[in-house]
Amino acid sequence: MSDGVYLLRVTLRHDLGVETKPRFEQTQVQMLTTLDSARDDLARLLAAERAQATGPIVGGR
Repeated sequence: MSDGVYLLRVTLRHDLGVETKPRFEQTQVQMLTTLDSARDDLARLLAAERAQATGPIVGGR
C-alpha cells in the first residue's frame, strides 16, 4: 500500500510542477508495473482461497 501512496504523492507533485525528479516517467512506469503485478498475485491468491473454501462440487451440482 505504501508504494501506491508514494506513487500518488509523486504524481500529484509532478502534475503541479512542485517537484520533478529526473527520469520520473521511467520510475512511474516501473512502480506501476510492480503494483500491477502485486495486484494480480493477490487476485490469484484470493481466487485460490475462494476455490478452497467452496470445495469440490459433489453430486453434480
